[in-house]
Amino acid sequence: MKKSKADKRAEKVHDEIVNINIDAGANFLSGDRSPKALKMMRTQYAAIAERAETAASEGLQPPEGPIIKGVVELKRDNFRERAAKSYALAGYASSKLGDYNGAAQFYESSARNYHGLANESGVQNYKEMLIKEKKEKGLAKMMRIRASISGLLKKLPFAAVILIFCFGILFLSSNITGNVIGNMTNSTSNIIGAAFLVVGLVGGFFWIKNKKR
Repeated sequence: MKKSKADKRAEKVHDEIVNINIDAGANFLSGDRSPKALKMMRTQYAAIAERAETAASEGLQPPEGPIIKGVVELKRDNFRERAAKSYALAGYASSKLGDYNGAAQFYESSARNYHGLANESGVQNYKEMLIKEKKEKGLAKMMRIRASISGLLKKLPFAAVILIFCFGILFLSSNITGNVIGNMTNSTSNIIGAAFLVVGLVGGFFWIKNKKR
């Protein structure tokens, strides 16, 4: 039976995805999380996701049957599902590199494709796709928050972090010594002190992490 142009196009795209995915999967499973390896992983999974999403938007379907590559048999995923998974992995690599805004964009793209899967006719695991969409949106939101904190701490001198931490100790010590600050109760002083300590510790952690990059 003669193949249509769409079938030939789908087969070509699928072969490209498989070849990139083998290298990307090998990098991921190697356990190497050095910046160089993570950048390569991000590039590979982003390339897979973009090809797969384009194919899905064109209405293409991967050819049927298993793929044998050496001793490995690979699954032929729906193009949109492959895009969703690959965007999520690119997001993971970006987050490990400290590129939180980039990670958020990848997770949002993953969520977009899971939403598309949920709305496609014939998809039996509708609820599962919606759960995955919600998860990816949650990760994207978390990355946006981390990006904001990271950006703020880059402008915040370390002295300010130490000062916040000291304020926390001051408020907590008032309860230990029995000296209440102003008209505050011990419980109020404890809450404020604990909040300052947490902010100081978290701020110190991210400040040191940013300096190491």
